[in-house]
Amino acid sequence: EGLAREAEARARPALAEARRLVLPIAEVEASHWLGWALRDLGRLQEAEAVTRQTVALAERVGAPARFSLAVVRSNALNVQASRGDWQSSVAGIGEQAKSEPDPHYRLNVRMMGLPLLVRFSNPDRADLQLELDAMKSDAEAAGCDRCRWQSMLLSAEALARMGDIAQVIGALAEWDAARPHPRPGPAARRCYVGALVMAISEPGSAVDVFREAARIAAQAGQLQLQLWIELDLASTLASQDREASVRLLRSIASTAESMGAVSEHRLAIQQLRALGIRAWRPAAKSQHGELSPRETQILILVAEGASNPAIARSLFLSRKTVERHVSHLLSKLNVRNRTELAALVHADKNLLSLVRPSGGKPSAR
Repeated sequence: EGLAREAEARARPALAEARRLVLPIAEVEASHWLGWALRDLGRLQEAEAVTRQTVALAERVGAPARFSLAVVRSNALNVQASRGDWQSSVAGIGEQAKSEPDPHYRLNVRMMGLPLLVRFSNPDRADLQLELDAMKSDAEAAGCDRCRWQSMLLSAEALARMGDIAQVIGALAEWDAARPHPRPGPAARRCYVGALVMAISEPGSAVDVFREAARIAAQAGQLQLQLWIELDLASTLASQDREASVRLLRSIASTAESMGAVSEHRLAIQQLRALGIRAWRPAAKSQHGELSPRETQILILVAEGASNPAIARSLFLSRKTVERHVSHLLSKLNVRNRTELAALVHADKNLLSLVRPSGGKPSAR
């Protein structure tokens, strides 16, 4: 439960052995858990590669008895959400939930989608309640004690973000009575939800609780969860100690970038901008260094107004490859969308010199 380093240490040799013995179903299982652990550990580029391979294999040979193809696909979508396309990931996980007939597997799919929905967006309260009711129904039908309590914590987080403190307090009291000695992963999430509640009712006291939740998450190897805890801590600090909030957000942005957490990086940058901090650099550089030749080609075409399908045709790439490059450009240049990306190019003389007035295409490589 939430021990990502231990999970990785077990999954890697299991995956190697499954491949050596040519046991494809076992390979799917080991690869699935490895991708899950890598995601929790914040190694998102590797997690993206592993989960894509897992989906491709599972679609050919099937999923193991312990989980379904919908769960495998949703795990890959969960990683994709942090890699820059959370909207498609939330929609995709919703489709997987609709297609999954087994309530236990469907509950696991819903538990991957709910945090994305409430962290990255501000969902309609009625729609959120429908999702929470569906999750509760699946938990009851599944009859899995571990999943029941895990889903309760995730639901409590969603309710806390919506400001429904009374329901959250009741859920946490029930959870505490049933899980008096939780393992580090669930303990970090429980502490996190408590901090979210406190941030509404006692923001001055919430800071230390957020810090404790981040400490427990780091100890458990839940580094992506730690990132989210720190984002909420920075938001709470903003009204109490602006400079501390700015320092933390800069640290979060750097950590998210090193993790490959494109979506979380954007959120940190947005919070910095809300505090009046200029968070982008007007040059074709980033903490990753200069843009690659391919990224520069795509940057030029985006600035000239080309769509992703047009760029794909021009450079003989797949649409998904172009989408991935555009997401990386948004992250590297610290902008939120294509409009800001084009504006940045046209505002900077060094970048503007790359774009031809004729709108001609750069040579593909």
